[in-house]
Amino acid sequence: MDGTVVAVVEDEAVYQVRTDHIGRPVFATDMSGLVVWQAEYLPFGGVHVSTGDTLDLRFPGQWFQAESGLHQNWMRDYDPTTGRYMQADPLGLVDGASVYGYAGQSPQVNADPTGLCWNIHSNACKAINKAAFNATLASMNAYTAANAGYAVGMAASDGCITADEAMGVVSAAAFGAAGHGIGKLLGLAFKSPAIKAFLRDEAGALRVGLLNPKSSAQAAALATHFSDIARYGKAGFRQLANGRYRYYDDIKLARTPGTMVGSRGVLERDAITNQSRYWRETIDGFGRVRIVRPQLHPTDKTHYQFDELGSYIGKF
Repeated sequence: MDGTVVAVVEDEAVYQVRTDHIGRPVFATDMSGLVVWQAEYLPFGGVHVSTGDTLDLRFPGQWFQAESGLHQNWMRDYDPTTGRYMQADPLGLVDGASVYGYAGQSPQVNADPTGLCWNIHSNACKAINKAAFNATLASMNAYTAANAGYAVGMAASDGCITADEAMGVVSAAAFGAAGHGIGKLLGLAFKSPAIKAFLRDEAGALRVGLLNPKSSAQAAALATHFSDIARYGKAGFRQLANGRYRYYDDIKLARTPGTMVGSRGVLERDAITNQSRYWRETIDGFGRVRIVRPQLHPTDKTHYQFDELGSYIGKF
């Protein structure tokens, strides 16, 4: 039933499971309706009190491993004592800056059934997620479809988080032709001429409608955001943990193939103070930043070098 556990089989006996608002089991009954197991939980999923038979289900998509004390969460192992995963998110920064955190650090509202990305449990978000997945799966691989479905579903959650937080690192290409279909689904039109060319595949009007600026200051900030996307963010953008936005240009390939693939421009802007800084960074074949050239002054051409681990090693 839409991924929600309704029953389990233990030693050939069928138990009906009742879950709470995020899909976590709270009690189970046998086929006669007799309660055979129930539990109370700590904030991040550890069992506080459990009575009756043994049931290893925990947060959605998790089951308890007695040997390690961890919760297996499909793609990763979860430690309920710390509220963190033992492994980094395989999808990188799609879920935000904390690649070990669980469900946006809000386990009473969110859940992460696969260990890949968390979702708000609301009918609206589920509907949007489903539509996004259906629209993207036809032309994109599962990884890209998951990004698009997750991002649009989260952005559509009314007031849970901002649309920018929901999008994370999402490029126009990630939505492809499905962007228009998603925008149409939400009853939104593409009316912003300044960003229409770039956002035609990212459902730019989705942001305008959801953010709904309530003051001239908010409207100006939103206009700046879109302008930065169109000018500097051709390859995507993301919101940092400190509230700043970082916009990435397309990588300009190196003239001579080698260790370095090419370079790209990056703009970082503080949404509160509106202060910004721009630099160019050189990327190696593994996607690591190896050289950074800040553009603090037109005549300053200082380049800062970093090794494979990201440690500063000198300048030229």
